[in-house]
Amino acid sequence: MKHLKAAGLLAGLTLVASAAQAQTPAQTAAPAPAPQRFYFVGADAGGASMIDRDSIRKTGDTAAFDVVIVYRSPVPLDVSAQGGGYPRFAHYLVGKREIDCAGNRYREVSGQVFDFAAQPLAPTNDAGTWAPLMEGDATIASLVCRGQLPADAQTIDTIANFATAYYAELFQDAAQQSSGAAQ
Repeated sequence: MKHLKAAGLLAGLTLVASAAQAQTPAQTAAPAPAPQRFYFVGADAGGASMIDRDSIRKTGDTAAFDVVIVYRSPVPLDVSAQGGGYPRFAHYLVGKREIDCAGNRYREVSGQVFDFAAQPLAPTNDAGTWAPLMEGDATIASLVCRGQLPADAQTIDTIANFATAYYAELFQDAAQQSSGAAQ
């Protein structure tokens, strides 16, 4: 995955936090800052990805970790397989992945998709087959295999804050493109 507009995303998170702080009455003790639990690792046409720092486990040459993918557009689910009902849309996935650090390959172990309200929707398939790491996976491999972060590594406190800022940026970009096309 390549790194797209991460600075804008994090700036949006800062603005959201600043607006919330401005509306909060003064307190006697300042609340502790939210822990920066997730590492932003990139974005592409399908969505944006981050890794849960607390989930990284390395055994020998294999590193296991949780990845969160916020989809660029909500993904409609097949409700007929779930007994019908109203349409459901997946907004993000939390998945377990493994990287064979020595073999430069990865596989999906399991996953769960969620709607925007963080309600679980459907589990993904069981463990997949090993596949070669892609060109854009260098940041992920560096982080989970060697414990190294890029100098410009960006962290995020919660999935919800990230998703909100990500969708806001997408809508802003679409509006700018639309107004540019109209001129």
